[in-house]
Amino acid sequence: MRWMTILLSALMTSATWGADLELQAQAASMTLGKALKTRLLKALEAGDVAGAVAVCREEAPALADAISRDLGLSVGRTSLRVRNPDNQPDAWEKAGLLSLQQRLTEGEDAAAIAYSEWVEKSPEEKEFRYLKPIVTEPLCLTCHGGPIAPEVAQVLGELYPEDQAIGYTPGELRGAFTVRISGAEP
Repeated sequence: MRWMTILLSALMTSATWGADLELQAQAASMTLGKALKTRLLKALEAGDVAGAVAVCREEAPALADAISRDLGLSVGRTSLRVRNPDNQPDAWEKAGLLSLQQRLTEGEDAAAIAYSEWVEKSPEEKEFRYLKPIVTEPLCLTCHGGPIAPEVAQVLGELYPEDQAIGYTPGELRGAFTVRISGAEP
């Protein structure tokens, strides 16, 4: 009987810890998303499209780094069609993005879904990985829709000559916030 209590206790602790990691990852992605959206809205409401592009190009990586440091994890953005080559998905992220895309296509609510699992970094270490979908909103269409205004296309073309992140429609998977929590055990 004692071993059963120990086993149940260990399972509950593991499940609670996993849920805590999911909540941490969700909080990190929500924090980054809210900060970016606030800054983008401010720039676009001021009619500053170049400033909005600068938010994604310059402020987003700095915000992600600051949030990562503050929360002791790694948060960023990725997509199947990237604008910034630094945000290219790794194999795990690509599989997760395809899964999220399929779930959205099947009608699942973007706010209610995520993709997460434990991934083995090495035989000695696992990390918790998490993706939260970024769905294209009307706000996104200025720079990610189609057709894009000539002045916006010019700015994007100069900064991102290999840009793939255009032609989106509202409700479509734009990408995902990606979170890694290292040093954890399931």
